[in-house]
Amino acid sequence: MFIRFELEDGTFLEDESFERYYDDVGAGIETVEAPDGYEIIGENTYAVEISRDESSNLVADPSEVTFQVRPVSSSGTSGTESSSAGSTASSGKNPATGDHAPMVLAALAVLAAFGVGITSKKQRS
Repeated sequence: MFIRFELEDGTFLEDESFERYYDDVGAGIETVEAPDGYEIIGENTYAVEISRDESSNLVADPSEVTFQVRPVSSSGTSGTESSSAGSTASSGKNPATGDHAPMVLAALAVLAAFGVGITSKKQRS
């Protein structure tokens, strides 16, 4: 899973981007911290599902998530920043996967229920 950060003008912060590795199959909601000197605009979470491909390699879906960030002002206007962050979050500026979050979360719930059913059936046998 590749985590990318971009400024409001679309400039990517390549030095701040990183890769997150997973060691098992599963699904969930992950949290990302903003790089030093920046704050994330909107949500700092994403939904991910880890599965195995036909070669048994772990594969993340989505394979990349982009978060929009802005520099944190060092002038001590934290009250102003937090209120503007709240208004930005409510205007829909979320990570690239945010548009599909309800659909992904519904799919994750179905997968989780299916997994619980299989586990329950195996324990009874």
